[in-house]
Amino acid sequence: MLFVTTLATLPGKTLEALEIFLKYTKIPETIRVKETLVLFGKPDLLLIFEADDEREAAQFVIQFNEIASTQTSLAFPVKEAL
Repeated sequence: MLFVTTLATLPGKTLEALEIFLKYTKIPETIRVKETLVLFGKPDLLLIFEADDEREAAQFVIQFNEIASTQTSLAFPVKEAL
């Protein structure tokens, strides 16, 4: 399953968030990071990753809650929506 998470960093936590993004210190084997992007404005960061299910995705994203407000969506190709 493909997931997209946006992160709006908390005041004073932007550098810490970037460091976590660069190091991926807590990536479980079941998570496959596809893309990480810095955005201009809010949200500040975008993370695209694959996980086997929503539970694994949620457990992965929770690590960012101390540094950012997160929003995660399940994503799929447009062709699969038709």
